Amino acid sequence: MLLRLLNDAEWFVRLHAVRALAGPQKRSTARLAAAIVERLTDANWRVREAAARALLKLGPPGVDKLLEHLVSTQDRYSREQIIEEIERAGLLPTLLTHYAERPHGRESHVVEQFVNAGKTSGLLAVLENGAGPEARDQFIKDFGRHADPQIRVWVERIARD
Repeated sequence: MLLRLLNDAEWFVRLHAVRALAGPQKRSTARLAAAIVERLTDANWRVREAAARALLKLGPPGVDKLLEHLVSTQDRYSREQIIEEIERAGLLPTLLTHYAERPHGRESHVVEQFVNAGKTSGLLAVLENGAGPEARDQFIKDFGRHADPQIRVWVERIARD
């Protein structure tokens, strides 16, 4: 029943369906994640926000779908919503650790989405204060010459230290 409500004509019905699906359940979280991910491109920003939060609540299957969507979607609003939720959820340290471990993996594409969206302040703060030197070195290698002014200032400061 709830899965059908994800496609209701009214945005508030879709919103509450997404929220309900993120609650405690006995069903397959992978199946739920696949259903919820479609709402990441909803016309209503509240539904997109709820979908991103719901996927995070589903744990690894949800996070996997969220990151997969982030690197594959052309929907700018969807990407921005996902980036904000990743930051709010405090996932940047983990993301950057995986990025350093697998420099050509999906995490590098996720970090690239942050940079391309101009959402670098959170990344740079974690790189400076919470990530290992491997993550910092990989970021400098990948984005050290990027045009983003925040990145340029940060790289210059790191080079001086």
